[in-house]
Amino acid sequence: MGCQSQCSITVSCYLMATKATLVLPCSAEKLATTAPAFDLYRGKGYMGVVRQWEYSAIKDAFNVLFLSAKHGLIWANECIEPYEQRLTPQRLKELSRSASHRRKAQRALRLVNATSPLYLMMPKAYQEAFYSLAGRTAQRFSQIEASSGGIGTQRGQLRRVITHEIASARQRASMDEVSIEYFDTTTPISWVELLVRVGDRFRPVVKGAGRSAQYGLPVTIAEIIASSNGDGVNFCDTQGRHWNRWSLTDGLTEEQLESLAPKLVRYKHAPLNSVRFSQLPSVCAS
Repeated sequence: MGCQSQCSITVSCYLMATKATLVLPCSAEKLATTAPAFDLYRGKGYMGVVRQWEYSAIKDAFNVLFLSAKHGLIWANECIEPYEQRLTPQRLKELSRSASHRRKAQRALRLVNATSPLYLMMPKAYQEAFYSLAGRTAQRFSQIEASSGGIGTQRGQLRRVITHEIASARQRASMDEVSIEYFDTTTPISWVELLVRVGDRFRPVVKGAGRSAQYGLPVTIAEIIASSNGDGVNFCDTQGRHWNRWSLTDGLTEEQLESLAPKLVRYKHAPLNSVRFSQLPSVCAS
């Protein structure tokens, strides 16, 4: 058994399109080596709040950008070198006059959903820099919430925003059922679609695959959570443990697929790499 495909692309695109956008400031404290912006900035103020959550949860809830005093508006996963640059009034003027920085910022903002909230969780000077870079592109957004007050108040605002959006993202991502398409790479191709529902029991594969798979104790699926990053789905059991799709399907063998007959379909006309998914017949097997 070689290839597996998760039917969650549509769900993932929907979740990506409904994510809020979070803009954070850079920090003076940085790693000493080149790294993605999210990892490079090590400040205890704003990032000290953000790092109270797993990065995967942050990514599922937000499009994350940073306002860098050197680079302007950048994505959280953009790799940059350590630098020393404060957002002084002079530097703010330089950023606002930079056509390349404005184009880059406006291009990024056009890639996110303007009907979802835009959160500017950063000091006033950084907010000013954001608007100077965004220009009229900021007018796309129907809801913009900016932090205010002292650093303690702003940290509290950031914490409430993250808590709210992560809960909202999880609610949007929760599903009652999901289909897992499973096929092998032999000719003819064995193809079956497994419909998995909340309440189903299964023995998760904890090691190996196919005939050499080792299983854990049976679990009951309490929640199915889709990923907004194209990573498929996770299954949460009644004990709060999380399992990925491979935990359900890595133990499948050719004989088990055959036992699903007559629901098992064999596509006899072409090897896998020349068959379009939309042309392959598939059926559900419980």
